[in-house]
Amino acid sequence: MLQPKRVAIVAEVEEDWITPVDTRMETVGGTVFRRSLSDVEDTVDDEDIAAIKADLGGCRREIS
Repeated sequence: MLQPKRVAIVAEVEEDWITPVDTRMETVGGTVFRRSLSDVEDTVDDEDIAAIKADLGGCRREIS
């Protein structure tokens, strides 16, 4: 959870070397969280599928 008076930056970055970003973030008191793009896409797909299934269930109840 993002704490009050804190900022989050979400970026898609291709990096060959993580040290420059980590070092800079450390100097400003930041934290870097990395996830592969495929993991993020999988999570979004799973959420979309769950929402579609919920909508379908609602439609089925309305028809019954």
